[in-house]
Amino acid sequence: METFSDGTISGQGDTVEGKKSGPWTFFYRNGAVKGEGSFTDGVMDGAWVWHREDGTLMRSGQFVLGEQRGEWTTYDRMGAPHKVTNLG
Repeated sequence: METFSDGTISGQGDTVEGKKSGPWTFFYRNGAVKGEGSFTDGVMDGAWVWHREDGTLMRSGQFVLGEQRGEWTTYDRMGAPHKVTNLG
């Protein structure tokens, strides 16, 4: 678990030998979900999703051992796809 300076939770998930591992969820100070995805050996790996502070979907895509890969979608404030970028 990670916290902001005031003690509220900023991130929650497991660690293995001090490195983030498996599913993690990150939060804004107000408790809303900021991002969700998985880590492998301390680096982002697999599907990730980010939200705006109001809860609307902001961006989604895939990481492969810490590198952005494939299609990344950015969403407008209504949650509709706005832009798709192919990162190979």
